[in-house]
Amino acid sequence: MAWLNFSLVLLGLTVGLTFQLASADTQCPTVPSIPSDRRSNKSTFRLMQYNVEWLFTDYYSSAKCPGSGCPWANSSEAFTHMDWVSKVIDDLNPDYVNLCEVEGCDELNELVEQLDSGYNPYLIKGTDSSTGQNVGIISRIDPVVNLYRDESRYTYPIPGSTCGYTGSQGTYGVSKHYITELEVGGFKIAVIGTLKV
Repeated sequence: MAWLNFSLVLLGLTVGLTFQLASADTQCPTVPSIPSDRRSNKSTFRLMQYNVEWLFTDYYSSAKCPGSGCPWANSSEAFTHMDWVSKVIDDLNPDYVNLCEVEGCDELNELVEQLDSGYNPYLIKGTDSSTGQNVGIISRIDPVVNLYRDESRYTYPIPGSTCGYTGSQGTYGVSKHYITELEVGGFKIAVIGTLKV
């Protein structure tokens, strides 16, 4: 199996909002022992990046979402938003969707049930305690590696940097992301999905 000589990095940018990570958040990082490819046309691979803007349907008490802490004032509004997200995905008919701003696998399972298109959900919880948002996947091609994360942190300012940073020193890492691999058309593709706040 040849390695494609690039990594696919999917990045969603959003403004910072303040919420806490709920302990009831669900995750589904484990791939099947025998991955399958459920694409109707195996000669194409349709990829989609979608910032689903607070795909939260479970009540998140710390964040009051759905409620006063996010755009969805109640469960009815949250499920109306879920219907809109499913319609967009159904219309575009991608094989792999990187979803930013997802609460957990409960929401991904609810989305997959609405689509009825051979998608499987995958998500590994991040460490973002201010928003509780995560990055997830729904895909017709099962990854070949369980989703995992890299908790590395880097010091700033970067030693030897000439960009003129004069603030305090610290470290920085990416709190919401996943890493996995796909096999498509005889190639292994490393996929990194991330959301920067």
